[in-house]
Amino acid sequence: MCDQRRTFSSGFYLAFVLQMASLSEINSFGGLPLSLHPTTRSTRSSHLYSTHENEHGMSQGRRSSEFRDLEPLIDSDLRRQRTEMEQMIQERFAKFGNDLWDLRDEMTDLSSQLVKAIGTDHEEEQESIRQSLRAVEDRDPELIYELEQLAMRDAIKEGNEEKAQIHLDNSLAARSC
Repeated sequence: MCDQRRTFSSGFYLAFVLQMASLSEINSFGGLPLSLHPTTRSTRSSHLYSTHENEHGMSQGRRSSEFRDLEPLIDSDLRRQRTEMEQMIQERFAKFGNDLWDLRDEMTDLSSQLVKAIGTDHEEEQESIRQSLRAVEDRDPELIYELEQLAMRDAIKEGNEEKAQIHLDNSLAARSC
C-alpha cells in the first residue's frame, strides 16, 4: 500500500511538473507562468493607463473625457480673497525647514542679548531688543499657534465668543503654513 501511495504521489508530482514545463512562459516568480506575473500583467495592460496626445495636444488617456472640455476657473471675489489671504499667511510665517531654524537661532540670540541688556540697566536697549524679539516671534508658526490657542481658551473662559473666534482663526492660520 505504501508503494502504491508513493507511486501515485510521484506520478502526480511528475504530471504537475511536466504540465508546468510544457507552458512556454515559465519564470522564476514562484513557478508562475509569465501571464500571471503581477508586473507582466500591469505592463500588458499599461496601454489602458497611459496617456497619448493627439495632433491638437489633447490627452487621449483613460480619464481624458473628464478633463477635455474644462474651462479656466473664474476668478471670483471669494476665490481672489482666499488666495490673497493664503499668500499673506505664507509671507507672514517662516517656512518649515531652514527658514524656521534660522528664525529660532535669531530668537535665541535676541534672548541672550536681552538678558545682557537687563543686567546693564539700559532701558532703551532693552525695549529695542524686546521689540525685535516680538517681531521675530510673530514669524514662528508653532509659537503663534500655541499662544493663540491659550488666548482662545482664556476668551472662552471669559465668555467672549467673538474674541475666541478671532484667536481660533489666527491659530488655524499659523497651523496652515
